[in-house]
Amino acid sequence: MSHVLHVPYLQYLSDTYARDRLRVRLQHHRELSPVQWVKLNPHCAQLTADGHLDIVLEIQHAITSFYHRVVPKLTLRPSAQVQDSLEQTVEYIIGAIEFVHNLCTANNHTCPFQYDAVIAYLKSADTSGVVKPAMDDDGDMDGDDDGDDDDGKSAAVAAHACTQEIGDIEHKLNGAKCAYKKGAIEAQYTLRDYEKTGTAIADDGVDVEVKTDETFTLRTSRALKQEFDALMNLPAMYKKYGVPEDARFPRQHRFVSMIDRRKPTQNLKMDDVYFYEPPSDCNTIPKQAHLDLWYFDASKKCILPVGHGGGGGGNITSSTSCDGKMLLLSFHVLSADEIRAYLYLEGGAIRFFADDIVNVLPLYFEQSHKNEVFIRSKTCQDMIERVRKKLKDRRFEAFLEQNEIDHSINAVTNWTE
Repeated sequence: MSHVLHVPYLQYLSDTYARDRLRVRLQHHRELSPVQWVKLNPHCAQLTADGHLDIVLEIQHAITSFYHRVVPKLTLRPSAQVQDSLEQTVEYIIGAIEFVHNLCTANNHTCPFQYDAVIAYLKSADTSGVVKPAMDDDGDMDGDDDGDDDDGKSAAVAAHACTQEIGDIEHKLNGAKCAYKKGAIEAQYTLRDYEKTGTAIADDGVDVEVKTDETFTLRTSRALKQEFDALMNLPAMYKKYGVPEDARFPRQHRFVSMIDRRKPTQNLKMDDVYFYEPPSDCNTIPKQAHLDLWYFDASKKCILPVGHGGGGGGNITSSTSCDGKMLLLSFHVLSADEIRAYLYLEGGAIRFFADDIVNVLPLYFEQSHKNEVFIRSKTCQDMIERVRKKLKDRRFEAFLEQNEIDHSINAVTNWTE
């Protein structure tokens, strides 16, 4: 079917299901399973009307398999919440989006490529309020296979997500012999700044406006580009890909950045940022057609190598939960008009849209006064609009508009009760 429609059919259907599942949960506090979804979905309804019930059943099973075998679906009841600034996180996300947009519009020869943008946090607290600070050593595998239960956590999350810590980034990159460049990126408002000064936002202001430097995101994207260029200027990189002025990197390649926010006693205005090429078994996109699932497999293989060649089960991957202290935004970039972004939290993922800034991210961050004020602010709405302008996938957006389900309570109640 993908060959006939010239789109990644399974991926489009799975992403459409995930978006519908999110809206049903947010609007009606109900879980939507693939079994229920195929009964509500217009595309499946048309197939049924045309006498292709067998295809509808295949779609149902394929979506279920996709979220068990390819990528776990995002749980909408997180087990932990990040203790950090939601505003700063969104600034970094937008900076990454603008960096990707600029990279693929400035040079038509850069696509396709994959960019995994990671943020590492210092602390999280589970839903009972127990703080989970960062540790120096890696933890053990954790999680039990509880099936596709009502809170939406798939068996794949339970089987693969682990409490492993990110650890010493530079030591691991050196051990794996990965080409990398370490730099610094400016932090605007952070939770630590609020606690230190007490002056960023009034304590009682429900209607207080968050004041953010309008040029900060531009500075963020430029800083990311600067560190990316520094990576390309490493002898190991231009030996492989040519001098930066002539190289077409990252075409057909994958690279990673990691912003490290785990140093509370050092310079609070700057966060370390690492740009690096992952190990050779997951850094080159195959040139064969119809390999859309390769991007997911690459992230599942390695985000941060364990060292000593990067192999083994100790890698930090997209399936690693890190007790909620890691956020991954994975960009599958085919062109400036076809940028597929996937948000990973606690080992699960969802196709990322601008509104997830207020609909998804707050579920995974502590409900501090500062974070709640930010969510209600005009600044937040402006950020959402900036994401809409730069994060484009026109073909999928058209597919989603045509095939999303009726989210009214009457329609949903018929199939979820």
